Amino acid sequence: MQEAQDRFQSATDEREQLWTTFATGQDHIRHTASEYLQEYRAHQQCIANTRIQKRHTTLHKGPVRNESPAQGFINLSSTTITKEQGTLLNLGLNCHYIRHPHPESKRIQIECLIDQLLNLRKEKKVAISPTICEELVGEAGPVRGTFQSHLLTRELKQAAKELRQHEDIIIRKGDKSSVYVIMDKDTYFNKLDGILGIPYKFQQH
Repeated sequence: MQEAQDRFQSATDEREQLWTTFATGQDHIRHTASEYLQEYRAHQQCIANTRIQKRHTTLHKGPVRNESPAQGFINLSSTTITKEQGTLLNLGLNCHYIRHPHPESKRIQIECLIDQLLNLRKEKKVAISPTICEELVGEAGPVRGTFQSHLLTRELKQAAKELRQHEDIIIRKGDKSSVYVIMDKDTYFNKLDGILGIPYKFQQH
């Protein structure tokens, strides 16, 4: 009886080992195939860029300089910026939420619309409903729509939260430029102290 149990346990262990080897082999094959596809895609992209460059050279009868897109931030900190965080910072000033319309502005626009409608009716160009003025005035109060930026996806919003919760870095807009500068807080405040400590620029009272 004990011999049969040992034989059954040995067969079970061999089967589990075979399944583990098979699963490991599948992961290795999947990883190898993924690397090959990435290399092949990069190679094809390089070929396409070379062909486009040759066509531009032929059309312009000379070399054409292709400028790389400018990056919207400079990372001077010791923190690694993720891909989503970099995409968010590259949006620059376009990264914003749409504000709700001001009630007074909306009311003025509706009053101008009513005046235009009344003038058109006076000129007998249009026929309007007797209650159109009251209906338009009633629309001056409600605010419809979500008023959210279509540029910010869920991933970018999460990236913004991560940057804001990072206590070791500070993000400031670059001086005389439209890029963001990311620095370690210690370095940032040390530089501020150094600037404020210059005697011929600042005086303590």
